[in-house]
Amino acid sequence: MIVCELSVVPVGTKTASVSRYVVKAVNALEKEGFIAKNRAMATEFEAKNIEEACRGMQAVHKAVLEEGAMRLVTFLKVDERRDKEQNLNGKIKSVNEKK
Repeated sequence: MIVCELSVVPVGTKTASVSRYVVKAVNALEKEGFIAKNRAMATEFEAKNIEEACRGMQAVHKAVLEEGAMRLVTFLKVDERRDKEQNLNGKIKSVNEKK
């Protein structure tokens, strides 16, 4: 399982607020079948492989452009472990257990 963190920054919008774009991004991920978790600065989701992760990014990118953004800066962080299975909840649990 690949853990992804995605942040899409619309540039040149009429307002400083980006919440309407975040809603479109999360909806696009969910429509593609991903479980999206909002964080303060980005959205996280899980993918089975790198192709699926890129498909999620493409869906978000397209949705935000369709919402009216004229320019986007997109950041996709991918954490792919091959030595053991991982997921979003497992990563958080692992850190919390060590506190």
